[in-house]
Amino acid sequence: METIVFGGSFDPPHEAHLRLLAAGLKARPKARAVVMPAWRSPLKGLPAAPAGDRLAMTAAALKALPAGLRKRARLDDWELKRGRVTYSYETLRRLKAAMPSGRLTFLAGADSWAGLPRWRRPDEVARLCGFLVGRRPGAPPPRPAAGLPPLEVLPGTFPDLSSTVLRARLTLGEVPSELPAAVRSAGRRLYGSALRARLERELPGGRYEHTLAVGRMALELALRHGLCPERAALAGLLHDCGRAVPVPTMGAYARARRLDVVAREETAARAP
Repeated sequence: METIVFGGSFDPPHEAHLRLLAAGLKARPKARAVVMPAWRSPLKGLPAAPAGDRLAMTAAALKALPAGLRKRARLDDWELKRGRVTYSYETLRRLKAAMPSGRLTFLAGADSWAGLPRWRRPDEVARLCGFLVGRRPGAPPPRPAAGLPPLEVLPGTFPDLSSTVLRARLTLGEVPSELPAAVRSAGRRLYGSALRARLERELPGGRYEHTLAVGRMALELALRHGLCPERAALAGLLHDCGRAVPVPTMGAYARARRLDVVAREETAARAP
């Protein structure tokens, strides 16, 4: 039996994940899929959402698959339970040991395929599995390369979605339509909700709406100039947060921590 291995942070899971998984299952009608959320991707930073929440969101997202495909996909929390970075070769070793005569096929986007030489032990990955790869609109089809696993490119293209951008939009209180319906409410709760609630509660009248607008503008500028959208959205949200702090409190804060403020006492008295 062939097993399709589909891993990722799923932080949060989105429509491109589902479309790629559905295409992989259709391309391999007799295969089953193992969907494996990572505790942390070795080539990315720490996930924004806790492991348990990402597992729950992924389980909810899989329910949006057509019934016939959904029956052939199962969620595996092995990497999450390990509580540490797990490399793909370790996951593939485990699956191969459980199914010595089975065939493993790794499902990935073209960007992951392009980064394969940076993976830990890519030669062992190449021995353990083949690859099904989906490409994004406007991108050239991935090509086989010496020393890399066998490659099959899925037909068509897949949405050019970024979990980083979706997290930034969620942080600003948006509800991206690119998230499965079952994931949207969890996404709004997990990404920035506590920060937004505090800003809305503490900022003086009208300034919270202004803050959200600045956050949206910061996100758009970041996307235009190739900067981190999450950091930009967060900077936009926090740019005015000092206005929620009473003036005497600012001076006391600076004095207690001996902050290196120019003309500290005069500033604290006049223009904090």
